[in-house]
Amino acid sequence: LTGIAVKSLPMLNVSRSAATVQKWGTLDLSVSTERPVPYDVTFSFTAFPAGVVAVGGEQRVPANDGTVVVTDIVHIRSGSATVRVSASGGGYDGVAFDIPVTAKPGFVADRPNVPLYSCLSAPTCSAVVTLTADEAPTLPVSVTISSSDTGVAVVSPTSITLNQTVSSFAVVISYVAPGSACLSFGATGRGNFDGIFAGGVDITALPDFKVGGFVMDVPNGPSSTPDGFVATAPIIYVQAGSTSVFTVAPTLLPSGPATVEIIPEVGGVATVTPRVTFEKHSLQPQTVTVTHLAPGDVHLTLRGSGANYEGAQWDRGVLVRALPSLVPDEAIVIIRYHFERNLTVRASTPQIGAVSCNISFLDPGLGELLPPTVPMED
Repeated sequence: LTGIAVKSLPMLNVSRSAATVQKWGTLDLSVSTERPVPYDVTFSFTAFPAGVVAVGGEQRVPANDGTVVVTDIVHIRSGSATVRVSASGGGYDGVAFDIPVTAKPGFVADRPNVPLYSCLSAPTCSAVVTLTADEAPTLPVSVTISSSDTGVAVVSPTSITLNQTVSSFAVVISYVAPGSACLSFGATGRGNFDGIFAGGVDITALPDFKVGGFVMDVPNGPSSTPDGFVATAPIIYVQAGSTSVFTVAPTLLPSGPATVEIIPEVGGVATVTPRVTFEKHSLQPQTVTVTHLAPGDVHLTLRGSGANYEGAQWDRGVLVRALPSLVPDEAIVIIRYHFERNLTVRASTPQIGAVSCNISFLDPGLGELLPPTVPMED
């Protein structure tokens, strides 16, 4: 008879006997010998089949050192794999330990990085993101969607149901305040999506601007401070042949020098100060001058650059309304004592709808206008 030699190998201390790793996630895996040994031991980590998860290569533990070796199991794609820990050196030659790993599916976003911009007249500005499952659910599954910081951005809807024929969905992410957040997805049910918890969408809610300090100059008259507002923008009125000003200020302390460009969407209506600059940590409003060129409306876009204002934007955030002029038939009217004169005032451009014209003396003691308000015909 031929004898069979049997060698009893020592054990490895392995922190996991099985593992589940989420998409975009990692799991730590620690390994050590049962006790310090008087020779070097090398631990090798491999994963098969390739392409499901990744693990570290080799790590050596010196003789008489009881160091615990730690590596990461990194998700690559959904599927099943085995991570093998093997040892070499002295009495540990040939010692191995297999760990079954389940790599969970998740979602792919058409926009994994979402910048959000504030809207002046609405509580939020939004972006739409479409997400598609890595693989079709084998059974119906309920997916919850949440924002990591609802003080920065909120998401809607917050839950959806997927099945074998419906494996993609769209969500609306809405601006709340400057900051960073991410979307997370969790699923419960049965089948391949049960127990998933994954991210995949990073959100940057950019800081915004504050507009104020409206002053409108009136030719041959006093300045005024009209404060208008339309559906999407504050209105800056500017009289023909004159200028108006407004101020722009950051709402969040600039982390360094920052510039805001002021860009008209079309030319020919008004010119504006092209840019203003804010020093680090300065909230001091800066003045923008608007000069009338021709009657009409033009929206201004405010676009930030530098420091934490890089990429910040108000698209069509301010409306400039360059007003038409009223033209009297006489530039100088002389009225003799106890006499009266008629005065005709015409619109410089065709009217749209009914217009009333109010006429007054800058010095009320000079005379009386009858009637003080007259309709202007189309």
